[in-house]
Amino acid sequence: MDGFSPAAAPTARRLEGKVAVITGGASGIGESTARLFVRQGARVIIADVQDDLGLSISKDLGTNQTTYVHCDVTSDSDVKNAIDVAMSKYGKLDIMFNNAGITGSLDPTILGTDNASFKKVFDVNVYGAFLGAKHAASVMIPAKRGVILFTSSVASVSAGESPHAYTMSKHAVLGLTKNLCVELGQYGIRVNCISPYAIATPLLRNAMGMDKSMVEEIVCASANLKGVVLEVEDVAEAALYLGSDESKYVSGLNLVVDGGYSATNHSFTTIEVAWWIENFSTRYSSSTINTKGMNHICQCQKRSREPSVEMHLDMKALKAVAIQRGAGRAMLLTPSQPQLDLTHLLYPQLNILVKYWQLIKLEGKVALTTGGASDIGESSARLFAQHGAKVVVVDIQDDLALSPCKNNSNSSNEAISFVHCDVTNDSDIENAVNTTVSKHGKLDIVFSNAGILSNMNVGIFAVDHEDFKRVIDVNVFGALLATKHATKVMLPTKKGSIVFTSSLASGSAVDEVPHTYAASKHAVVGLTKNLCVELGRHGIRVNCISPFVVATPFLRKILVGMQKEKVEELISEAANLKEVKLEAIDVAEAALYLGSDKPKYVSGLNLAVDGGYSATNTAFREALKMWFS
Repeated sequence: MDGFSPAAAPTARRLEGKVAVITGGASGIGESTARLFVRQGARVIIADVQDDLGLSISKDLGTNQTTYVHCDVTSDSDVKNAIDVAMSKYGKLDIMFNNAGITGSLDPTILGTDNASFKKVFDVNVYGAFLGAKHAASVMIPAKRGVILFTSSVASVSAGESPHAYTMSKHAVLGLTKNLCVELGQYGIRVNCISPYAIATPLLRNAMGMDKSMVEEIVCASANLKGVVLEVEDVAEAALYLGSDESKYVSGLNLVVDGGYSATNHSFTTIEVAWWIENFSTRYSSSTINTKGMNHICQCQKRSREPSVEMHLDMKALKAVAIQRGAGRAMLLTPSQPQLDLTHLLYPQLNILVKYWQLIKLEGKVALTTGGASDIGESSARLFAQHGAKVVVVDIQDDLALSPCKNNSNSSNEAISFVHCDVTNDSDIENAVNTTVSKHGKLDIVFSNAGILSNMNVGIFAVDHEDFKRVIDVNVFGALLATKHATKVMLPTKKGSIVFTSSLASGSAVDEVPHTYAASKHAVVGLTKNLCVELGRHGIRVNCISPFVVATPFLRKILVGMQKEKVEELISEAANLKEVKLEAIDVAEAALYLGSDKPKYVSGLNLAVDGGYSATNTAFREALKMWFS
């Protein structure tokens, strides 16, 4: 297949020959990522202040593959030394994962925020991340390649649930990600961050005074995506994707691993808070639970037994629910214990047991791809099949669609089949879904990729009304229809992955992009977020991909008379990330990632495969050049 990279082969180790430095690598996310990176062929420098843990992990993984370095990320010399060790031992640095972080004081109020704790949080979480990026960049710039990653938090996209210092620090990390992606893109260096949701780690369990199952019950009660529990290896998988060449055109992205939590605000609503109170009240009597500000639930009273240690722990859980959602106060009144008022807020750190994943990502899966006969759709269909999926290609280009069906490596097993379908036609879409289920017995993945460009006349007065309707019909209504019929099949199974193709126009306003096309692609992102909220409770993930410009035959046809080389030259000139070109296979890799079980807790995400283009605006820079020229 044109553009297919050997690195995409399912048997290849995804970080073969790479060298990585991971701060905070001795436990939690860092440890899990170190283990996963090593399994995928990387050599890893584990940088941490937890010497015993770090040395133990390095010994366990093998000193030929890992090296432990004591490193306080707030110390410039310590961070520089970690990079120097990587360079002296392995001769290069490919991946810098700035993962070290702390939560600081757990008091959620502005008046209760401790100044010293605030400064310490920023020292570790922000200054430490800055130092890691700075020293990594010093060796990556001469090589004109490299990946810098940060661990942020769901607090970077969702406010009111964490202490002010922690929330502000994670927003700062996101800002650092975007600014660095613009500066370093010209050197071929990609910069991204990962923002995970809560995990029932030992630290969180100790803070709550509960066992793992009770903590997970609380986390799951507030989660948007039901039927699955976020684990540390899921965050490590996100780091693997962003650190590997599979994401070679992804930069400036905040990869939110939160099951769509940040896309909605319905968690711990009246029903869910009522569930907590009812759960508590059915177990204890002669007790009154008074709550203030908890979604208009004023009090709940039941007759029961004397207070106990178990009751004390349950009250911690109830208080955590109330405080974490900004809900105010909760008090337990009992005959022998006038009140129990717990005011601490909880925030998870991460720890895990590593799982070994199969390299065949879609084995046994069934996928339907609209617009699958050419360009991104064709690349995705082929890649899905190479990774073990049965694929149904849906398109109106009958002749083109026969090519991936005949020329795939698993053709003897009918890995790819074709159904003629106009995505604006409800009955066509219904038939395509029904045919898929009839042929393969189920539907796991829908890649809604079909789309068209509007006419290229720029300006509000140049918009043709009929053209506008046609573009919205294909790009938006077509996506809605595909999802509607796929959902009917996925709902009973309580699982599935829906992926849309949007565009860089969804994250960046560009003069040269017609209003119609931009509006349609913003609508696709809106559909993604709304669906992720509705379908998350049924275990169905919904995401979209927003690629930069790819020199596809479709685009070259629009740019009449331009050869592929000239189109690529034009695209490269406009791109933020230099030294690499975006190809259809790179977008297909993003679809493979989102469609597989690897990102099992990623939902509501707009994955920008744009080399950081949407994170920058060069207008001010150009204005200064003109002013001083």
